[in-house]
Parts: sequence; C-alpha cells; structure tokens
Amino acid sequence: PTGTALPIISSSKLNERNFGDLQGIPSTEHLKRHTKEFLHKVRNDFHTRFPGETGESSFDVYDRVIPYFESEILPRLLEGKNVLLVSHGFVMRCLIKYLDGMDEIEWNYQMSIEKSNPEECKLLASTGVPLVYQYEQRNKEDLKSDTADAIPIPRKIGCDRAYLLEQSCATY
Repeated sequence: PTGTALPIISSSKLNERNFGDLQGIPSTEHLKRHTKEFLHKVRNDFHTRFPGETGESSFDVYDRVIPYFESEILPRLLEGKNVLLVSHGFVMRCLIKYLDGMDEIEWNYQMSIEKSNPEECKLLASTGVPLVYQYEQRNKEDLKSDTADAIPIPRKIGCDRAYLLEQSCATY
C-alpha cells in the first residue's frame, strides 16, 4: 500500500499456517474427513503437519516466521522503532513461543489447554487485542554468558489486559 502515514510492509512469511487438504473447508466439516483425535493432534502438536502436500506443522510456520522476524522486524526494534505486527493465529503463537523462550513441550501443553482453559493459556492472542512486548537491553553482567553483551530481551507487557478482555473477544 502507498500513501499511508506509516510504512506498511507485508510478507508471505507471515501468512497463516497452511491447513493442507483442509484449507478453505469449514472446521465443522473436518470431522467428516478425520477423527477427533487426529484433528486434536494435528492442531496442537508442534511437529504434526496437516494432511496434504501443502499442509504445514506449527514447526514449519515457526521455521518461516522466526527468520523473517530476526532479519526484518528485530533490527527495527533494536533501532528503537515501534512495530505493529498484524498476522494470524498460528503465526502469533509461534512468535509468542519465540519471544517467551518456550520449548516444544511447553508449546504442546499450552496448545492442549487453549480451548479448555484459555485464561491460563500463554499462547492465546485474543482477536483484536494487542499483545505488547518491549525490548530491553541487558549487559553481560546481568546474564550468565560472557558472550551475551547487550542482548535485547523481550518482555511481555499488557498481556493481563488481553486475558481480562478475552470474554469480549472472539476466541480462536
């Protein structure tokens, strides 16, 4: 887009997870094609791909989103610029995993409680509610590694507000 007050940058790297053979099919129809157990696993397990040639796992999404974040977004943040990133559910979950330093075991657990216990789910990014991270510089004296000089550390702020507003927002 041109003629905007702020620069707008778009990238296919931030596209939603490809649901393979289920892409474009309403979720109400998914159970006619696959078992509930399979659909639960493919949606929640970090490494399980959706069926079909183009189906992606959350790992696949992570593998395209995080290099883009590190090469295109992080440098802007390190320059002190503010960045508003607007994307899709699984893209946002992958960014939360990365920024919060979450491992795959924690990811799988968080995904397993997303629908049953959303107020406790750390991967939930409510529709229309900003999830705010602030980068802070840390000196190597503050860190355990001798080579970690002035590493930017993301800190989530404003997330409690997002969870409080959850009831008034669409859940996904």
